Amino acid sequence: MLRNALKVRIPSWIPEPSAPYDLVHTCQLWWESNDVIKLLDSFEVKVPPPAIPQYYEREIKLSDLRSATRVARVYYTFQINGGLSTSESVYITIDLEAPSLRLPSDVAEFVAPPGPAITEQYLVAHQPVRISFSSYDIDALNDRIAFYLFNSSQPVEKPADGGSLVDFSTDRWTATLDPAAFRKLNNGPAWLFYRVFDETGNYSAMSAGLPFVMALGLPAPSIRPPVYNDQLIKRDDARRDEGGGVFVRIDGYPGWSAAAKHEVVVYWADRPTTRLVVSQLPFDVEIPWTVLRGPAAVLAKQSVPVRYEIYGLNPTPAPSVPVSVNVDLTIAGQDHPNAPALLNPTLARAEIVGLTGSNMLVDADRGQPVQVRVRLFETPQVGQVLSLFWNGVGPVATYTVRTADTAGNWVYFPNVPWSVVSGANTATYAVHYTTSNGVNEQRSPVTNVNVKVIPLPAPEYDHKKLINDYLNCYSEPSPVKGIVWKIAANPNIRIGDLITVKFVGFNENNWATVNTNVVFSQSLFWEATHTAAGVMKVIVDEFATAIFPLRKRGSATLIYEVWRHGEKVAESLPGKVRIDLTYPGGKYCSDKGIVAG
Repeated sequence: MLRNALKVRIPSWIPEPSAPYDLVHTCQLWWESNDVIKLLDSFEVKVPPPAIPQYYEREIKLSDLRSATRVARVYYTFQINGGLSTSESVYITIDLEAPSLRLPSDVAEFVAPPGPAITEQYLVAHQPVRISFSSYDIDALNDRIAFYLFNSSQPVEKPADGGSLVDFSTDRWTATLDPAAFRKLNNGPAWLFYRVFDETGNYSAMSAGLPFVMALGLPAPSIRPPVYNDQLIKRDDARRDEGGGVFVRIDGYPGWSAAAKHEVVVYWADRPTTRLVVSQLPFDVEIPWTVLRGPAAVLAKQSVPVRYEIYGLNPTPAPSVPVSVNVDLTIAGQDHPNAPALLNPTLARAEIVGLTGSNMLVDADRGQPVQVRVRLFETPQVGQVLSLFWNGVGPVATYTVRTADTAGNWVYFPNVPWSVVSGANTATYAVHYTTSNGVNEQRSPVTNVNVKVIPLPAPEYDHKKLINDYLNCYSEPSPVKGIVWKIAANPNIRIGDLITVKFVGFNENNWATVNTNVVFSQSLFWEATHTAAGVMKVIVDEFATAIFPLRKRGSATLIYEVWRHGEKVAESLPGKVRIDLTYPGGKYCSDKGIVAG
């Protein structure tokens, strides 16, 4: 439809106006139509300044354009001193004849009738939706149909919801509309109107409305963010004892009220939950494990459809749009009746192999790597991992399933370092393992491991002349030169072992409160000479930092650890000593003689 004048660009010509004889050029714009020649515009060009432009911008008036439908030959002339020149012509078509519906009651029809209502299934099956309509007057190639959708029988002016070129090849002419346009409507009564547009933009009156019903379903549900929110529903999401639980959330839908007491059933992969009253919005429906997992003997990672139906909103259950949810409940090993609980009682217990039997470590095992084995779970897959935990610490070792591994056969963890039991004399350890396929874990029952390791004997101080059991200024050798300790040879100490001693001071004479100012430790290798002598001597000879803080009726302990190949394999009981280096009157003996204290 013509709404504005038509712009015309006329290029400048040569020669330009010049003094003194060619001062003014006259340019005229013409059209010739229906054997009638009409002057449309005229202007003069004079000697610069101003400078001559590259183009002269002119226009054909709107009144001329709207005068009649026509094909016109448009050209211009310019008069110069040398005579009259005429440009080449261009042809324009002015179409003022709009397409016209033959009857005001003309109405469109769905090529595939949607039945009682347009549903999501209908829109998925008809992409695009084909719509037919009656023939109209002044049809032409490249005519276009624009469709308008409303939830009212009374249309209002708005942009078209879509449309397409007219398909004239069908008995009843057709056009198409994208299904997305229908999804913008509310459920319930709706109407479709159309207009015909020709190539130049002329358009017909609005058609009569085609009534139909929208029933796309209620809004899709959502998944309440699970405890482990990683866009994948796994077993840990379903564990209520870990704060989990898988819930489908109904955020809201038209027509809800507390008084209506609507009921809802959620379908997880088409498996229904029990019916519940929608008491509030949003409303969460927990998915029981039996519904979440389903009856499949073999599990696989999958995307499942999740939807709900509301009872009491309409005469028949009102379904929602489905949402797709990623689920992976697969495991390494067999499933169990208490799933999704982490503890799987059907997994074999780990077995600790000691020198004197299973699940028992004694003094003879001291320093040896701890061997742990387990009978492999059902249907093992290459790459699945078993992780060993010792008294809740770990993993202290892992085993990865290999190609040749089969269910029920022993598999062995890499040797567990003795350091996991180091320091224990008599204790019971709880050992378990987990299985993992990289997504879900299971935990085995606990194996109780009895540890009965005799500690090494305590070191003894090597001094004489104690007074009331205290090292004193008169003891031999003098403690101001260092406190001498003897570590007796023992079958559990080998040549090459590293002996690390740790001296700890206490403020009182009963080993009650640690004196943090006391600092002393030392490491020595056990050599053949020590074995031959039956003893290693260690001297705590740091007077200022180890002995001086304990001079007034203090006490101390010394323990030693045995390290082999970087692993602590044994530890002694503590050797104990009391210290009093004071004289009557407050002075005390030191490595610098008798000094005031």
